[in-house]
Amino acid sequence: MIIEDDPILGKFIAFYPSNRARLLLIAGGILGVVWFVVTVALWEVEAGLASAITVAVISATTLLVGWYVAHLWNREVILFEHGFSYRQGSYNAFIQYSDVRTIRQKAERLSYFGGWVHYTVYKVMLKTSLDEVIVLNNIYRKMDDLSVRIEAAVTIFLRPYVKAQIQEHGSMPFAQSLSVTENGLNSEQRTLDWAQLGGYEVKNGALTIKTGANVSWLTVPLDEVDNIRLLLELLREHMNINPTHSSESAIITEPEEGGTP
Repeated sequence: MIIEDDPILGKFIAFYPSNRARLLLIAGGILGVVWFVVTVALWEVEAGLASAITVAVISATTLLVGWYVAHLWNREVILFEHGFSYRQGSYNAFIQYSDVRTIRQKAERLSYFGGWVHYTVYKVMLKTSLDEVIVLNNIYRKMDDLSVRIEAAVTIFLRPYVKAQIQEHGSMPFAQSLSVTENGLNSEQRTLDWAQLGGYEVKNGALTIKTGANVSWLTVPLDEVDNIRLLLELLREHMNINPTHSSESAIITEPEEGGTP
């Protein structure tokens, strides 16, 4: 598939279509389960009647599953140098990275069959200056790569925007209970000056901000934080000590040891 550069969004970077193999597996799994349940439920019913009921149920289920697959089949995201296009059915939007105001992420690594099989569930929610909300998840192929690329591109423009908001309004909210000011952090009428900031810890799907005495000042779930990467950059700029845990992979919530979702 050849994708041309866009006159406004610039050079073509990457293409992320819907994960059609996943859709077909889900559809096949649903039909298989429905067929098994109906077969067991009608095991002792007269053969002719059971056959008619089975055909009716499977036909209805096939229509519903077919609608579900068709609804998601042609979704796609195309990344360009200065923005991305987002296709959902007949709806096609073109978003410039500079128009995105918040990006909120959730990535959870699930464990199955005693930890032998791992699967990461992604959800990225972007909100633009026009209050458009775009949600990206595992419907798309290579969601791990897509989430990293789009976050990096958006963050470049968020840095000057956030700093301008802080200068103009005195603060910038990153979560319902956390905002950044020129002098430090605010949380529900509590303040932490930059000079008092000791570090932060990203663990178990939450961000914990600590004082210089290594005392927890605030803990907030990562999926409630806007622009998490940018927030971590700001914290690192003002820290007196290194973060307790700053690994990029820590953004992903891990299951408990030996557990399953």
